[in-house]
Amino acid sequence: MPDATIAELWRIKDAMARVRGNDVQSLAAYLRGKEQSCRTQLAKAIAAPSKASGVGGPK
Repeated sequence: MPDATIAELWRIKDAMARVRGNDVQSLAAYLRGKEQSCRTQLAKAIAAPSKASGVGGPK
């Protein structure tokens, strides 16, 4: 990855850490919660494909 990409990722990580008082445990818990939320949303999307996407519709 280019250096600019790495720098941006570090800026995002630092901002997320600051919001949580630079507490590693708090940041880890937040990220675990976000991961679970994304998995739940993905599972729902796979289970019930959107008609707009054309996936899973009548053939």
